[in-house]
Amino acid sequence: FVDGHPVHLFSGVVSLLTAPSSFPQDLRSLDVTAMTPWSPPFPGALTQPDARFNAGSTVRDGVMFVYSGGNTTGGTPTTYSDLWKFDPASGVWTRLHDGTGTVPTARLAPSIIAR
Repeated sequence: FVDGHPVHLFSGVVSLLTAPSSFPQDLRSLDVTAMTPWSPPFPGALTQPDARFNAGSTVRDGVMFVYSGGNTTGGTPTTYSDLWKFDPASGVWTRLHDGTGTVPTARLAPSIIAR
């Protein structure tokens, strides 16, 4: 637990060193205190971000925010400029911005801070 809460992991890329790479669209949790195996505590939601790597993420008040990132599923590179939040208390993803309109250019590996 970090401050009494489990650590959460969303998406990423599985092996860029061997082909084919895969991009899991899962959310896993780790109880650091008990050192239990990473577990998928939240079933796939009807609304959630596409699988991605090199996204920026931060946490504020126990809520995780995920911005941008990329994906090459199907061989077509995609870079995102959307913003999502995940509330572990409810297990719900919410899209805060769809990445259209006046937004920063889509990018990989941004640094973000929620204050």
